[in-house]
Amino acid sequence: MTSTTERLLPRLFLLILAGVLALAGWQWHDRSPLSANLMELVPGTDNDALVTSAEKRMQAPLNREMLVQVGHADRQQAVELARTLAEQWQASGLFEKVQWSLQADLPALRTQLLQGRIAMLPAVDRTLLIDDPKAFIEQRVQTLFDPFAGFSLVPGQDDWLGLTGRIQNGLPKQGSVEADLASGALIATAEGKSWVLLRSRTRSDAFDMHLPGQVADLLAKARGQAAPAGGQLLAASGLLYAADGQKQASREITWVGGGATVGILLLLLLAFRRWSVLLAFVPVVVGMLFGAVACVALFGSMHVMTLVLGSSLIGVAVDYPLHYLSKSWSMKPWRSWPALRLTLPGLSLSLITSCIGYLALAWTPFPALTQIAVFSAAGLIGAYLTAVCLLPALLARVEIRPAQWPLKLAQQMLDCRTALLQRINTPILLALLLAFCGGGLWHLTTKNDIRQWVSAPQALTDEALQADRKEVTSLGLLGIAAFETQRYQAAVDYWTRLLAALPAQDASRSALEGGIARARENLAQQSSPVKARSLKVRVALAESLKNNVQPTDSVFIFARAIKGPAAPLAVKRITVADLPAEVELSDADAMMPQLNLSNFAQVQLVARVSRAGQPTTGEWVGRSQPLASDTEAQQVVTIDSPDN
Repeated sequence: MTSTTERLLPRLFLLILAGVLALAGWQWHDRSPLSANLMELVPGTDNDALVTSAEKRMQAPLNREMLVQVGHADRQQAVELARTLAEQWQASGLFEKVQWSLQADLPALRTQLLQGRIAMLPAVDRTLLIDDPKAFIEQRVQTLFDPFAGFSLVPGQDDWLGLTGRIQNGLPKQGSVEADLASGALIATAEGKSWVLLRSRTRSDAFDMHLPGQVADLLAKARGQAAPAGGQLLAASGLLYAADGQKQASREITWVGGGATVGILLLLLLAFRRWSVLLAFVPVVVGMLFGAVACVALFGSMHVMTLVLGSSLIGVAVDYPLHYLSKSWSMKPWRSWPALRLTLPGLSLSLITSCIGYLALAWTPFPALTQIAVFSAAGLIGAYLTAVCLLPALLARVEIRPAQWPLKLAQQMLDCRTALLQRINTPILLALLLAFCGGGLWHLTTKNDIRQWVSAPQALTDEALQADRKEVTSLGLLGIAAFETQRYQAAVDYWTRLLAALPAQDASRSALEGGIARARENLAQQSSPVKARSLKVRVALAESLKNNVQPTDSVFIFARAIKGPAAPLAVKRITVADLPAEVELSDADAMMPQLNLSNFAQVQLVARVSRAGQPTTGEWVGRSQPLASDTEAQQVVTIDSPDN
């Protein structure tokens, strides 16, 4: 017989669920509250309105603009392709403006030249005007009477000294780019093709959940149209990176969430042998709904990374119905409401402990963890309420006769545990567990780098660089990134191209050549592994300094390269009380994998006393003479000098 509580609980929960669904509909009615902006996940302080506005203006070209070069062997055909693409993209409704030809606002340009004619005047002309105004005036008079002296955008009566004309003539020439007078297009010639510049600006930004994918699809379609005609498109935009990031997030959600879902459904069917037990997945769906609504309500939006990481909630939320479904092995016949009453204290305690664990993350300064904490806690509450209030009513008429293999498997595992405890004492097992955990902690490394959250596709970077092969900043940064990821051949290629683009007198050429040499050395070592090296050192303290140090002062013993980075190649730390001491420095003591003894031919040994515990500065120091990094004889370093 159904009690009053059993009748009212499902109805009350359905009212709550209807309210949550209505709130979710209101949150999504105008636009998607999902966000893909990684900067929202990092700690920071709230800026004032002026700073925020300035940042938005600076980021707008990256987040809303796309630059495309349309190339073709025939110059006129390249112009026609660019014109066609511009018309199609403008008609798509995705872009606020698509520009392929010069559309100069001459009145505004004249005003700008007049207002800034002193500031924009070339240095040579400014010097002539100040130092020799007579000669300047004479040149101006000659220009006025010379019919072949060119033209100025600003009439002579508005600019008597002709400063704006000198500004026009002094503007730097931008490589091989030239304006096509017939069409107004900007055209560059490279690799036997004419390249027309096409610039577009979208109506929304790269953090829109739909726009980046639509722009990427439109670009792919344009490439498909241009290829049969012999055309080629090169594109660069933050929108393309955003589209790739969204695809990556979708794949991860599909694999993590989808894999967990399929596994749980399969387990439920194999264990309970009833299609109706798939209703146990209802708490998972409701939990995801509660978590999403709570995040949007508290933060105004929900980041896609919260969905990716919060998909682990599926495995926790499905535990609630499994607790009382598992009573079907001992309760004959099994009934949902009596089974719930037997497991309700455990379910409630599980909810409380899980929420405490998740909400502890909310107090961290990392917004990503705060969102995940709120999503998970609200999701668990929703799943708990569904499992307690609604699911028993849905399963009220279901009779479950579970398979016996899970029970037998569990019994076999218990028997193995009992046998293990009989052979090995609990303290020994605890020691083995602690040793296992200690080994994991020993190899634990931390990296404070947001780039680990998302990987930038190399193909997009290479395409953007192909559009401007001599852009020195990009070449330098790409070389550094390749070197850090041990792609030494790519680093050599980038830096070699950068070296060719730099002026002969550029001061950075020597450092760049050194980086190329280092990359080639590392490349050679990758193909022929170098034997790990070590140095044996005996460190002693001079007798005259024993009254000037404390036994607890730190002593840092390290090796550094004679020619190379200043960072230590291997380092160990002891105290003054340990002196004299014999230590061995090896590649295992390296602070970074690529900076070790085996990678450098000559090194110097240093021993430093630091009362503050800082390896870079101290009170007393001892140094060895330069020596080969493969020296086998023990070296002696005496700490005897002030550390200046």
